[in-house]
Amino acid sequence: MLITYKNEKGTIKLYGNGEHEMRICAIEGLEPPAKARQLQSYISEDGCVEGAAQYNQRIITISGDANNLEAVKNAARILSKKGVLTIYGEFCTRKITVNDATVTIGKRYPDYCTFVIQMTCDYPHFTDIRETETAVFKILKYLTKDAVFPLVLSERTSSGVVYNKGDIKIYPLIAVEKTTDEYGENTITITNKTTGKRLVFNKSMEMGERVEIDVKNRKVTSNIDGNIIHALDRFSSLSDMWLDMGENDISVDIGGEERGLSVTIISSNEYTEAI
Repeated sequence: MLITYKNEKGTIKLYGNGEHEMRICAIEGLEPPAKARQLQSYISEDGCVEGAAQYNQRIITISGDANNLEAVKNAARILSKKGVLTIYGEFCTRKITVNDATVTIGKRYPDYCTFVIQMTCDYPHFTDIRETETAVFKILKYLTKDAVFPLVLSERTSSGVVYNKGDIKIYPLIAVEKTTDEYGENTITITNKTTGKRLVFNKSMEMGERVEIDVKNRKVTSNIDGNIIHALDRFSSLSDMWLDMGENDISVDIGGEERGLSVTIISSNEYTEAI
């Protein structure tokens, strides 16, 4: 196993075995955390009824030893800032954001010293190290100078399947880009047929403009006009556009003449564990 912690101050590498500078002896907090549950009970009724449940912070504790004290001091310097912890395991590779971390130096010996690192992750779920991009609306043009007829000149993609292989529902980022220099206003309807929810977006876009609908953070921004959340239909709710576990059948409908638009779903699976 290899674990790295990285931020603008540098990178820490912790190894599960071998003759490395910093080694892991034990680790806790990679397993699924317990949920915080709100329960209600009623007089003369057996059992309880769950009113709400959620995962709270995740605490990861790493005990290990290092070849020298300087390695631990350097780790403490890097751990003083928020960073990304990446787990390179035998069966999976996952990462998580660490919001706060502390390091404690233990016993010191002539050839090595022990340490304990404790990390707090305000958002408790692990993600894949790379995002998944799925084109759900795109025009593929096949006409080139080397083309030979008969030939299909273009092909339109207006739907796609986004597979969420994680443990919980996730909120994607939807990128809408203008790829040709044609003016026009379009009403874009993005529908998740699996959940039955949809999002309606309306804007006149310029050549090279990119609009990002950040569902998780409830933001809609343009690289030209900035905050444009007003471009969403008044009956559209960003909180409805989650990707359920398993297959999500996404379709895109362009109201009006399609003028060089592409729509891409960018997502990252989330997991309750990294064991």
